[in-house]
Amino acid sequence: MREIALSPTFWNGVEDCIKASEPLLAVLRMVYGGEKPAMPEVFACLDLAKKKISDSFSCNPVILKKVIDIIELHWAEQMEQKLYEAALFLNPNKYFDIKENDCAYSSRLRVMFNDVIEKMIIDYDDLISKVSDLADQYESAESCFGKKLPMLQRKKKSPSDWWTAYGGSAGELQKFAWRITGLYCSASGYNRNWTTFESVSAQAASTKHKRVMF
Repeated sequence: MREIALSPTFWNGVEDCIKASEPLLAVLRMVYGGEKPAMPEVFACLDLAKKKISDSFSCNPVILKKVIDIIELHWAEQMEQKLYEAALFLNPNKYFDIKENDCAYSSRLRVMFNDVIEKMIIDYDDLISKVSDLADQYESAESCFGKKLPMLQRKKKSPSDWWTAYGGSAGELQKFAWRITGLYCSASGYNRNWTTFESVSAQAASTKHKRVMF
């Protein structure tokens, strides 16, 4: 134990664990917050977490690849990934910054939104077309979305509140924006892992105590 506690290799490993996990814990805390719907924020927060991890391990590409591969593997197992991206598209707080800095990424978000709308609206071609036209106005900041107040309030209101305040002239799109950005998320799937870890720790502690007693 003394050799481990004084080993630079051990503490370097601990530091790597912290650098890899801390940004992801920030995402989980945001999801668990419960104060506001997390759906519009998850994808952006995950991207930020991966960027922070990439910066932390920029000098160690081997570890970086392992960590990112693990993140991508678990994210690939999530249901309704497109819904997270559609929610990000409808989040004016984040979307317009993305559009300004990364056109390819913003285009991908629009594609995911289109896919989600097609899944939500079945056998109503006129409604799909109307929602798509209104989404064009939102994306280009035109019509009611291009006025001064909605643009000033993008970062000051939650997505749901913003759509309530400024989406009234685009009622068909507003309804879907409410439904998508108003969704809450859960990290409950990971509770099973923590419960397992706690159970193992408790059993180990119990066994150790019994050995000491005997």
